[in-house]
Amino acid sequence: MRRVNVIVRTTTIFLALLLCTYLVSPALTLSAENSNAYAGEKTTDLLEQADGVVASYEELYHRYADVSAYDGWIDVKSGVIIDVPEKAMVSPDGENDAVLISDANKWAEWQITIETDGLYGMSIEYYPLDNKSMDIGVCMLIDGKVPFSEVNPFLLRRKWVSVYGEEEPFEKDDEGNDLQPGQEEKPCWIKYEVADRSGIYTEPYRFRLTAGTHTIRLVFNEGEFAVKRICFGSNVAENYNSYISKYSDKKINGEAVYQQAEITESTNDSAISPAADRLTASTVPNDPAFIRLNTIGSNGWSSQGDEISWRVNIKEAGLYRIAIRARQKSNASMKAYRSLLVNGELPFAEAEDFSFPYSGEWYTQVLSGENGEFLFYLEPDDIISLVCTTGKMAPVLKSVQSEMNDLNNLYLEIISHTSANPDIFQDYELEVKIPDLASRLEGICSRLKKTSKQIQKITDSDGSQASVIDYAISILDVFAKDPYLISQQLTSLKTALETLSSLLQTINSCPLELDYLVFAPKNADIYDGEIGFFKTAAFMAKQFIYSFSKDYNFGKATSKKINVWVSTGRDQVQVIKNLIRNDFSNKTGIDVSLNIVDTGQTLIRASLAGKGPDAALMMAISIPLNLAARGAVTNLNDYDVEEIKRDFHSSALRPFYYKNGLYALPETQTFSMLFYRTDIFARHGISPPQTWEEFYQVMEILQSNNMMVGVPETGSENMGISLGINLFEALLIQNGGSYYTDDLTKTKFDEQVAYEAFDKWVNLYKDYGLDRQFDFYSRFRTGEMPMAIQSLSSYASLQQAAPELQGLWSIAPIPGTETEKGINNSQPSDVTGCIMLKSAVERGVDSEVAQFLKWWVSSETQTSYGVSLERNLGVFGRYYTANRTAFDGLAWTKQEKEIINAQWDNIYNQPQVLGNYVIQRSLTSALRACLDKGYRSSRALRTYNYDMNEELERKQNEFR
Repeated sequence: MRRVNVIVRTTTIFLALLLCTYLVSPALTLSAENSNAYAGEKTTDLLEQADGVVASYEELYHRYADVSAYDGWIDVKSGVIIDVPEKAMVSPDGENDAVLISDANKWAEWQITIETDGLYGMSIEYYPLDNKSMDIGVCMLIDGKVPFSEVNPFLLRRKWVSVYGEEEPFEKDDEGNDLQPGQEEKPCWIKYEVADRSGIYTEPYRFRLTAGTHTIRLVFNEGEFAVKRICFGSNVAENYNSYISKYSDKKINGEAVYQQAEITESTNDSAISPAADRLTASTVPNDPAFIRLNTIGSNGWSSQGDEISWRVNIKEAGLYRIAIRARQKSNASMKAYRSLLVNGELPFAEAEDFSFPYSGEWYTQVLSGENGEFLFYLEPDDIISLVCTTGKMAPVLKSVQSEMNDLNNLYLEIISHTSANPDIFQDYELEVKIPDLASRLEGICSRLKKTSKQIQKITDSDGSQASVIDYAISILDVFAKDPYLISQQLTSLKTALETLSSLLQTINSCPLELDYLVFAPKNADIYDGEIGFFKTAAFMAKQFIYSFSKDYNFGKATSKKINVWVSTGRDQVQVIKNLIRNDFSNKTGIDVSLNIVDTGQTLIRASLAGKGPDAALMMAISIPLNLAARGAVTNLNDYDVEEIKRDFHSSALRPFYYKNGLYALPETQTFSMLFYRTDIFARHGISPPQTWEEFYQVMEILQSNNMMVGVPETGSENMGISLGINLFEALLIQNGGSYYTDDLTKTKFDEQVAYEAFDKWVNLYKDYGLDRQFDFYSRFRTGEMPMAIQSLSSYASLQQAAPELQGLWSIAPIPGTETEKGINNSQPSDVTGCIMLKSAVERGVDSEVAQFLKWWVSSETQTSYGVSLERNLGVFGRYYTANRTAFDGLAWTKQEKEIINAQWDNIYNQPQVLGNYVIQRSLTSALRACLDKGYRSSRALRTYNYDMNEELERKQNEFR
């Protein structure tokens, strides 16, 4: 009998495997056909990339470690655009002819003759033409092939200048506070040696070229620019002793020259802008009563390659010491590194990485080396630049990145056998299934130990960075000695991964704040910047007294003053205040009192009590309707908003209509996207699904490898309402269904299309076993969940906090339903809006409020707000504007814009109706009745649909 059972069991397993093979195979075929479905107009078509995997720079770096770098530069021959030669040449400065690369002129080719095999850097002299805020993206081919993945594409930066006043650097508002200067792009030729932007390599990229003739092709990716010159080679900077020997007769006498750091010649990022330090009395200039912009840098000047330049205000050429009053208070026990350039060139090798230690206080540091202070030969009007670099931490960054990648690959291999939630009582025999498991763990441990010692040596301490690595080592060391424990303590392995990933972000961020620069002859005294205890105490006392008399309204003291409430963070409110002060109030003379107040229930109660504001920003999608029904808000159609409505998708406006009146203007609009790990998809030969059938097929492949797919149902912050309702709505409208009847009095959930959509929603969790609650960020980061449907706002978290995933993930529209007209991937969106309260009409300031609201949602203001937010908060501050024109001005890449717009064009929002709060509650109850109580989907929807219609009828009768 036992033998028979074995035969039966074996036969069953064989048939199951055969069935899985049949089900999985179609998805693999589909992926090949749809691999470029969302790329828009492909640069790969123009790149003509040969078959095969493009190597990374890391691979080539090791492969050619023994090859010498060529010292000197070789110019390429003439460039020509083959397909449209009549538009190929431009002269942006009116003097120099250059090759145009743009959306119209897609690419250009050059030829270079190399006489000696070796490694060559690439220098490009270019001129940005399109006046956009984003860096220019360009792809590159050498002899028809991408040399390594990191240059596909690489980025060319722009030059930015602050717009200073004629009499004083910074204009003042009516109260005497400094106004933020505008940032404008500086049209000029820029010379750039193609380099790594991640901080792993501080020196420029090196390309392996053999003797002979090579073809160089540059391909348009993002941004229009002209190319004047391309060179291949490298500079080997001389040492300081050789440098200074040339200027032995240039010594001078005199006093030190002090130059304010916030007054710059240019920067290469508009995020680098002046800031105000009011907490330190010694910062120059400063005032206890008024805001003074007196520093520059900090978090806006922290990434590899970020550059600030100053024109030297000396009167005599000669040798100068350079001192900098700085503060690095962000990364404890870490040093911030900067390279110093004179007129765009490194003066000597030792100027490549000056370090600025951590300190919560300001300090003055003279640039020096092991043998004392450096002297720099400077002439009047020379340009000096400080460039952000990872300096001596670059090898550490590279090591941590490498070990984390190795550990992550091992982790994915482990969970393919154990799943992400293994049975702690089961022996998975990992040592047998992964024979080199212990040796791989030991190798990672050994290399991390070397990295930890390296950090301690560089930082002169065993601080937090080394302790993070030591913590990971302690976990991995235990597993290396006893792999059996891995399945029991898998979360510890995941924690080790997460800590290393966080360390990467810390090391790669190098903020530094500057107060002023000093140029001092060798024997001149340099003031240390300290003012003493009593002056500091007096300053603080004055500042405290003045705080009681400050008026934080903006404008020119006219009789018209409007009161605006906003519900958002303090950083965001500060940006809005600056925009109002610098732009709106400055131009219109209208005072604006901006206050942070909850614009939900607090606003409703205050408005009904007659104590509300004149206008409110950042309103949730349902609030304008509820206020309109109660007569508390004003119909904006009465204030000539037709022109500005053209900047919005109809889906953004639809929720704000009530009885043919428009009661809010859209501010933000977010919707779901499909997030997927490109590296894991490539490994398994799959592509982002376009239809739900493909989605299920890809899901089966991932689940068969113990990986998960994410479709959120509930979360820690939203337990009462299901997060998946938008998915149900997408399935409904993709198949021709809708929420309400034409007169908006009842639901249409009693139709067959609604039952089918609801059943598909239920089965994602019931039949396919998807987790209802999960941490998308950490699971996507480790690769446990390589595909998920998430809000577009998740983009910022991944970009900012998971730098190790750069280039390993992407987004796509959500899956759709095949129809006679093609694939319909419609879905709803979440919208916030701004409103005018009736109190504005009663106070006679309604025209001023309307002017303010139209200014606020205009493309110019929304672009400025989005750019400023990202400037202050990094990509984590990415703004999801509803204004389609403003969206084009934000820092999305061309490919990202194409993908997002492809989904945006298929957004459909249901109209808001009175009592619609019951819809979300009842749909949530119906779903959970199926999942938790075993209800059939049709019965659950039918049961709760009765409650929905009953509440809709009651609410509509109330306001009839």
